[in-house]
Amino acid sequence: MIQQTTLENIVKQMEYFSIYNKTHGTPNAPRMIFFIEECIPIIKKLIDDAKDRDPCVHCGKPTAYGSGNWVGRIPSDLPNGEIAEGKFACAMCAGYECDECSKQIEIDSEIIVQDLHGHRMAYHENCYCERRHGRALD
Repeated sequence: MIQQTTLENIVKQMEYFSIYNKTHGTPNAPRMIFFIEECIPIIKKLIDDAKDRDPCVHCGKPTAYGSGNWVGRIPSDLPNGEIAEGKFACAMCAGYECDECSKQIEIDSEIIVQDLHGHRMAYHENCYCERRHGRALD
């Protein structure tokens, strides 16, 4: 996955490379500089487009490819229970709420414990204590 920050780093490196080759010059510098200068606006547009596409139904953060949230997103209905095709929740919003600190747990990083009454509780790795909360489920 290419995350937004990675694309932004690529743009910075391409801009640096372009400036370096303009000042120091190499045999293929003119063609490479032209190619780089053509690619930079395209990558910047991809970054900007990703910020507006596929917002999380809970927090509004983008979940589109290139946004940094694409891998962890899951299909989701709207918060009011209304079925919505093509809508997604980011990994943080799709996870459980920690029963110890009440903060969201990113999906698939929770520790689940079942109490004597059959209730399941979820904990952050840092909040979980086997002695206090009981043995975690596999």
